[in-house]
Amino acid sequence: YAGIAEEFSKYMNVKTADNLPSTKEQLIAQIGDVDVLIMRVDPKIDKEVLDAAKNLKIIGVCSVGLNHIDTEYAKEKGIQIFNAPGMNANAVAELTFSKMLDISRGTFTANYDVKVKHEWDKYKFVGRELRGKTLGVMGFGRIGRRVGELGRAFGMTVVAYDPFLKPEDFEKENATGMSVEELLKVSDFVSIHVPLTPDTKDLFNAK
Repeated sequence: YAGIAEEFSKYMNVKTADNLPSTKEQLIAQIGDVDVLIMRVDPKIDKEVLDAAKNLKIIGVCSVGLNHIDTEYAKEKGIQIFNAPGMNANAVAELTFSKMLDISRGTFTANYDVKVKHEWDKYKFVGRELRGKTLGVMGFGRIGRRVGELGRAFGMTVVAYDPFLKPEDFEKENATGMSVEELLKVSDFVSIHVPLTPDTKDLFNAK
């Protein structure tokens, strides 16, 4: 945030929050005369915050998802919203794989056994390799494609679901496009990279 504030201060008056993330109450108290709000995902920008923002014209979100903003009400008030798709794609994809490795090798439990229970049983943690497994990627945008790329580097077969892509779009990325039902049948691991919208809510559920 320091870099963003420094750059914007060349062109306009910039005030930065005393603490990040700000509480909703702090934001409401400060946002009255603000023209541009730069934020990540906290606090939630609801009707109450937007009503307090008398001059707000633009919200810039330093993330991909926008489910923390009442976008419909913002649109009614003429406020434009910009997000940053792709900015953190590699970081998210690497974190995804670190978790897949943790799950496969039982490192959470092994760490707990050693640090808390002070015991070590190496036969308890045989684990599984990712190589040869099928990775199902739900949502094949920038993050999903990078997850697929890392999957191939691990020797995994990559299948993917994305209703906005054609079969050749998946083929370009050495993946096979399929429906949610097909993907769930063949995948050993499922990684979800879709924005939270009314259409995607409960896309993946207990059933």
